[in-house]
Amino acid sequence: MGEQFIAEDNALAIDDCLTLDAMASYRRASWRLVVNAKNLTDREYATRGFGRSSALPGSPLSVSGRLELSWGNR
Repeated sequence: MGEQFIAEDNALAIDDCLTLDAMASYRRASWRLVVNAKNLTDREYATRGFGRSSALPGSPLSVSGRLELSWGNR
């Protein structure tokens, strides 16, 4: 994400940042396991701002998983 101005007069800006995301999956017969990870470095950053007084923080490290089952011919 690049630097963003947040005040109407462009006097204040949110710094740019780089986050690391990853995904891995494993398929076996009729099922598939998927794991997603976001912000692997757990970096603190702001996503956008509101005027001169506030900025929304970005999401911390998160990991989610999904199990997919399929029936029939695919």
